Amino acid sequence: MPREYAWGVFPTELTQHLPIDDELPDPTYCFFRGITIRAPRSMVYQWLSQLRVAPYSYDFVDNLGGSSPKHLLDLPPVRIGDRFLIGKVTACETDKHITGLMLQDSMWSKVFDNLGGTYYLYDHSSGTCRLLVKLNARLGDRLIKRWFAVGILRFGDLIMMMKQLRTLRDLAESSARNLR
Repeated sequence: MPREYAWGVFPTELTQHLPIDDELPDPTYCFFRGITIRAPRSMVYQWLSQLRVAPYSYDFVDNLGGSSPKHLLDLPPVRIGDRFLIGKVTACETDKHITGLMLQDSMWSKVFDNLGGTYYLYDHSSGTCRLLVKLNARLGDRLIKRWFAVGILRFGDLIMMMKQLRTLRDLAESSARNLR
């Protein structure tokens, strides 16, 4: 059983089987992040699809000082093989999820044996949806590498992903309000 770290998730979400569990089974660690968004899944998914072009976290760190777009771009539908954050899309379903695995030649492959995640949307209550992110990580046996990798995900990624999820929430909610 992998060790789990969570922020913003409900207990029932921790046991939910997500597409990353098929793409990267038997992880060493699982990291969960979640947020409730007052917008329809279809609107949130449009913003999620933009993770192919920008990280939507702290741009000065993740985007080399560039700015993540604050408006929806005219992007083609998400497809398997598309660039996605630090990897490639390996599974997707419109208005439901985008799943990706880390590129094995990325700088992060020196830290993680394998890393992947699913951004998963589901209807929550009237007019809201939940965005649940699950990261599965496989780490080698070297203690220093494992300590470093877990530290990055527990603290560094938590800070970056909190910013990312809040930014995506704010943009999706603003877009939904503008449609009314």
